Amino acid sequence: MKRICGDKEQISTFLDGALPEREAAAVKAHLDDCPECRKEMAAYGKLTDLLWGMPAVEPSDGFNREFWRKIEAEKTRQSRWRIFRPGTWGWRPAAAFAAVLLVVGGIAVYRAMPPARVIVVSDAGVAETMDAAGMSIAADLDFYQDMDLVRRLDFLENWDAVSMMEEI
Repeated sequence: MKRICGDKEQISTFLDGALPEREAAAVKAHLDDCPECRKEMAAYGKLTDLLWGMPAVEPSDGFNREFWRKIEAEKTRQSRWRIFRPGTWGWRPAAAFAAVLLVVGGIAVYRAMPPARVIVVSDAGVAETMDAAGMSIAADLDFYQDMDLVRRLDFLENWDAVSMMEEI
């Protein structure tokens, strides 16, 4: 026979009449021999009677409608695809469009601007214009005073070898 004393849930199931016939007979036989389990069954019986004796709670008129509205709201909130539902975006598309428009407009303005030119006066007193990229390269060279060399920077094919030279 299965030991019942450690399994109080089985006594509750016996009281509910939910045990198969064979198990119910084993529990009944155990209850005849075990005063502790009979005491437990009496306590469960009192609790069951108390619960069945309580008045039924009647929900309010709008309970059913409100309950299902909350369930649907929770489903919508938890849905990973909720961003594709109408009415959930609000002002976000307009803000995204404005941001994209600003970026594209900034790029267009930047590309339309002519390159910055700098006027450079050589040792011989000749004024020349040079773009900002050429000036930044010239500023990094130790020998940038030699304007002939600076003017011919774009003709240098092997810049790494030239930059490693100590002296020209």
